[in-house]
Amino acid sequence: MRPGYRTPVATAAEIHPLSTNQCFDRARTLRRFVPGRLVQDSVHWSPDGLSVFFTHGRNVYAAAVDGTNVRQLVNPVPIGYGESQNKVSSSEIGVMSAVSVSPDGATLLHSTCAFPRGYPDSVRGAPLTQQDYQYDIALVSTTSGEPRRLTVHDAYDNFPVWSPDGTRIAFLSARHRELEAEAFARPHLYTMSADGSEVRRLSAGLEFVINHSPQWSPDGERLAFVAVGRPGASLAQNLYTVRADGTDLRRLGPAISGPSWSPDGRRLAFAQPEATTVALVTIAADGTDVRRVTTIERWKPDYYERKPVDAWIESVVWSPAGTHILVRPDDKHSAIVAGVDVPGRTVVGLVRWDARLGTPGEGRFLGIRAAGWSPDGAWLVLVGPEHVVTVAANGGPLRGVAQWYESDESWQPLNVGQELAPPDVTGCTFGAAVPEPDANPGLVTDCATLLEVQQALADGAALNWDVYRPIGQWEGVSLGGTPRRVHVVSLENPPHSPNRAPPPTLSGLHRPLPAALGRLTQLRVLNLTRNQITGPIPAELGELSSLQELFLDSNHLSGQIPPELGRLSALVSLGLSANRLTGPIPKEFGQLRNLNGLSLRDNQLTGPIPAELGLIESLGSLDLGGNQLTGCIPAALSRLKPNYTDVDDLGLPFCEPAA
Repeated sequence: MRPGYRTPVATAAEIHPLSTNQCFDRARTLRRFVPGRLVQDSVHWSPDGLSVFFTHGRNVYAAAVDGTNVRQLVNPVPIGYGESQNKVSSSEIGVMSAVSVSPDGATLLHSTCAFPRGYPDSVRGAPLTQQDYQYDIALVSTTSGEPRRLTVHDAYDNFPVWSPDGTRIAFLSARHRELEAEAFARPHLYTMSADGSEVRRLSAGLEFVINHSPQWSPDGERLAFVAVGRPGASLAQNLYTVRADGTDLRRLGPAISGPSWSPDGRRLAFAQPEATTVALVTIAADGTDVRRVTTIERWKPDYYERKPVDAWIESVVWSPAGTHILVRPDDKHSAIVAGVDVPGRTVVGLVRWDARLGTPGEGRFLGIRAAGWSPDGAWLVLVGPEHVVTVAANGGPLRGVAQWYESDESWQPLNVGQELAPPDVTGCTFGAAVPEPDANPGLVTDCATLLEVQQALADGAALNWDVYRPIGQWEGVSLGGTPRRVHVVSLENPPHSPNRAPPPTLSGLHRPLPAALGRLTQLRVLNLTRNQITGPIPAELGELSSLQELFLDSNHLSGQIPPELGRLSALVSLGLSANRLTGPIPKEFGQLRNLNGLSLRDNQLTGPIPAELGLIESLGSLDLGGNQLTGCIPAALSRLKPNYTDVDDLGLPFCEPAA
């Protein structure tokens, strides 16, 4: 007997034998008959806002939103079933739907194939095979992880959802026609008591219900769901509502997504097909007053058709405050947050997790597989194939929750820290960061500047910079001189290892470089290599007269190189490679007479190589490859030829010496 399991709860359902299996061969068949995806990932916040519960493939996980703890709650691989017996991959076992969190946050509902027919006695006999398993609904404790079977039925039971008061459960099932070949493809809407008894069918008279989770109204009086109409009618999908006792069935209109109730229960939001596009709409609960909110530009057409009526929108979720609606079109595009009463939308997804790839959607994130609102509506949680993050609902930096590692098939805490509060600049004068602040006014200024930089770069929230820790212990910061000042800021990310998933955007600094860096007047080294910094290089960096090393390689910097960098007279090394810089190489670089190494490789620089670079007699290494430079290489640089490895890469000749 599997540890942690106990005798299944009895139900009022009658058990019938089936000649075909639901979780294996029939699961593959389901892909061809049921609109949408077989497995729908989901994510939910705990009622207290401290945890999230999410599915990944066929498993269920719990994670603290601060990224400090991740644990698996459900492993639906069948008991006693060996893959080698029937040559079925574990990825095809225990197919699950979205999960549902109980109102008190203590229990999760899910569907599973982990319980074989006749469990627990069946695991004591002969080895189990495919034919011993079927979809059932189970519970699992969010604290102890103890699972409990809820339904015992050979029919397809799936997509369970708690009622708002936790006394009943809505779910989809094909038990009404379980012995027919199309049973899988034609479920209906049912409810049952929280203990699995008092099963009631609510969608009698309709052809079948679409595999979206049904939605309870906030008062628990009605259920909203999408179904194909009455027998003999077309196969068009429509939104319906019905009272919890099965009476007063209402058709509200065409729908190509699951619905979502407004917090006050007066309206429903859903995706509706139009002539040439797909729209997000809301409608009064009685079926009147349809309002168009916005166009959903990213919609996934059916495999065989390319008409809006055949599209499939993964989810539509109203915010707890009732002011916005979250739409997730499909797995490969960003989610959108649309204002209910304000035209337009805000993109909150579209995250490129691997900076080396060229366009959004090509990275490891590959869109958003599940998304949900925090209980207060201030935050969103986003789930991708390899990362779980949170983000403020109005945009901003991402906060890590969990990261998937394929090597050991496990989720690990990501923990890039909390979102920053406004910097406590005044704390630099009386906190532990600067000892004897009255005697170190310059270090107080540096402290305040670094806190401002941290705030501006957003994901610097992961750093340990705060006024309660001595500034000399801040990550990447080194002091020097008398009196003490900040001499080094080095926040270089390590090179990517092929043995691990590439670092996501949120693991490094992003957003534009703040001009405040120009106030670190005693800075000797600034190294921000391999982050996700965007925007232009601020001209204020030209104020760092003591700077000797500047490395901004492998970021997303854009725009032209500011000529003000030519004022860094102490500069010895300058690295700006692997960015998106455009325009000419500043001729002012000829003033950097102490410069020994200059790398501008792999940008989009244009124009000729300035002859002024030949005036830098100390220059020993110059790398300009991977740009769009024209003309010829100044003759004065010919002395660098032994160390100049990209002459052929440039494809430019050396200029003829002046007569």
